[in-house]
Amino acid sequence: MLNIAERQKGCIVAICNLTDCIEMDDSLIAQQPFLELIFGDWQVGRYAWKLANIQSVNAIPFSGGQGLKEVPCEILKQINYA
Repeated sequence: MLNIAERQKGCIVAICNLTDCIEMDDSLIAQQPFLELIFGDWQVGRYAWKLANIQSVNAIPFSGGQGLKEVPCEILKQINYA
């Protein structure tokens, strides 16, 4: 288990498949449940990622940030994805 200091630097907590990238419009925004709307940045013209097969994994230290990242093979092996 990672301690708080390790988690604050970033870690992988889930894996998934990115199946689509959708430009937000009024119709898409109106379909979102309340919790999505209050925790997301739902504005016309932004993009939403559609995810599938979301699986939690034990936290693995990894510095990332927003966007897509290349994950080293040794980390993929830790999550049995390689």
